[in-house]
Amino acid sequence: MGTSVLAATRELEPLEYINSINKPVHSAMFYNDEKKSRYIEYTFILNGLKKEERIIYLTDISTNQIAAKMKTYNINLEKFFAKKLLHIYQLEKLNGSTNYILNKARKIIEEMMDDVKLPRRSVGRVVRDITTKSGISTMIKVEEGFHESFSSFNGPVLCIYPYKQIESSQKERWMTDIIYNHHAALFIPTHGSGKALVFTH
Repeated sequence: MGTSVLAATRELEPLEYINSINKPVHSAMFYNDEKKSRYIEYTFILNGLKKEERIIYLTDISTNQIAAKMKTYNINLEKFFAKKLLHIYQLEKLNGSTNYILNKARKIIEEMMDDVKLPRRSVGRVVRDITTKSGISTMIKVEEGFHESFSSFNGPVLCIYPYKQIESSQKERWMTDIIYNHHAALFIPTHGSGKALVFTH
C-alpha cells in the first residue's frame, strides 16, 4: 500500500491518532483489512458520541446492517438515536456524467450539513464507485472542493477508501491526489497495525 509524497509532521499508530482528534480535521483512511478499519471507524464514531457530537455516517449498506455491526462494538444505538446524535445515510450509487455526479455529490453534502447541526463529525464517502477513472477522479474533485471549504463543516471527518477498489492503472496518483486534500492519512494493511501520517502542505 502506497504512502504520501507530502511531508509528514507526525507518524502515529492509527488508533492513537483517532483518539487524539480534538478539533476539526479532514482525514483519509486507506485499508486492506476491513475488520481493522471497521474498528477504527467505530472508535472514531464512539469518541464523537461520547462528546455528544452529531454523527453523519455515509454508507452503501442498509441501516439495519450498520446497526447490527455497531451493536457488536457496544455502541448503544437506541440511546444515541433517541438523542438524535446518530444519522445514518444509505447512499445510492450515482450514475451519469462526471458533472452530474459531482453536482449531485455536492448537493448531498450541503443537505447533510443543513440537516445535521453542530457539533458534528462525519465518516464515509459520498461517491461509491472508485473502481473507474471517472469515478475516482470525480471523488477527488469532491474532496478538493470539500477541503477548500472545510472550515464550514467545522468538525472531524474520516473519509474511507478500500485500497483494492481504487482504480488500478493510476492508483498511486489517485492516492496522492486524495491525500493532498486531507490533513492526515491512515494506512491499514492486512498485516501489522498500520500508521497514521499528519501532513504539512
